[in-house]
Parts: sequence; C-alpha cells; structure tokens
Amino acid sequence: MKLKSGIRISDSGVALGSSLVFSGITEVGSNNNFNLWITDGTAAGTKPIANLRVLKLFNFGNAVYFFADGKANQQDLWKTDGTTKGTKLVKAGFGIGNKVAVTPDSFYFFNGASFGTVTARIPARSC
Repeated sequence: MKLKSGIRISDSGVALGSSLVFSGITEVGSNNNFNLWITDGTAAGTKPIANLRVLKLFNFGNAVYFFADGKANQQDLWKTDGTTKGTKLVKAGFGIGNKVAVTPDSFYFFNGASFGTVTARIPARSC
C-alpha cells in the first residue's frame, strides 16, 4: 500500500467497505498532528477525515467507531462513515481504559482491565 509521505500510522486500521480507516500522525515542524485518515491504498486516495487523537478503532454496523481524547482524562466515543461530514460524536465522557465487546445488535464498554463491570451498552438502533 502506498500512502502519502510523512504519515506515520499510529494504530492498526479497520476496514470500511473497500477502504481502510486508521489513526495517523504527521509532523509539522516540531509538532505532531494527530488525525483520523482513510485510504483506498493509493497516495491520491489517502486523506484526513478528522483532526482527533484516535485511541481505539472498531467496526459496528456500517460505520467505524473509535475513542478519541476528550476532556480531563476522559475518552469520547465517535463514529465515522469515512467522510468528514459523517464523523460525529456519539457519547462523551468515558473513563480511560475502556474495553469494548461487540455483538450483532449492541456494543458494550467495560471499565478498566477486566470485563467484570459493564459501564455502558449502546444498542445499534441508537447509533
């Protein structure tokens, strides 16, 4: 796969149709810019979707969901259809370190390292 030069992939990507959504870092001077990217595998088809520091990506339904840095040691849940306009905040204020379990009709968030306590369940119809 040939991506635009200067992009470092910071997390494994997730398929969205025939494209790949991934978290990438570009350097501007001495600063790092964190972005959500999409690519069709070509340099011309690789573009940023959102200026967010993405932490985890996963598929659910016809979208890619991800956590991004939020306020004061929180993570926010976002989703994207692969476009800037179709990238939206789903729910703000999750604790750091959530684990995700995906079923055909819902996804569940578990706080911390164990899957002992469900902190949120989001049904497919509410996304």
